[in-house]
Amino acid sequence: MTTEKTLGASIGRPCCGGRKMIIGSNGNHTESKFLESRDFKGWSCSVNWFFLHIEQQTNSVYHHQTCQAKFDGTRGPISTISDLDKIIDQLEIMLDSGSIPVITCPKQTCGCGLCAPKSKDITEFFNIIGPHLTNVRFNNAE
Repeated sequence: MTTEKTLGASIGRPCCGGRKMIIGSNGNHTESKFLESRDFKGWSCSVNWFFLHIEQQTNSVYHHQTCQAKFDGTRGPISTISDLDKIIDQLEIMLDSGSIPVITCPKQTCGCGLCAPKSKDITEFFNIIGPHLTNVRFNNAE
């Protein structure tokens, strides 16, 4: 008997918003509404540009409720609701300077919005995310 978890891992995952996903690898990128694989550990991801999750009961703020990726390659809250001014100030400084770190996926199986552009190759990531942003320089770009 196949469990729902096994079935989900074997059939992939569509974007819950029905949008096309942009995935880059080996200097190429593709657009699709469905992916057969969800293994993006170590890939550059733009989840921080598309999702913010607030858990009122724990006073926590995350880039995404499921993946909870942080800029340092770990998982967890990026702030607390009570300190939200600090994260807004930090984001404003990054946007004003045009220098933003890139998230590296910390999970073996992606649980974030697959519609957030991602790439195995950092250079291709910059090509994919570039059209979404203006006047931004990623501070881990070569």
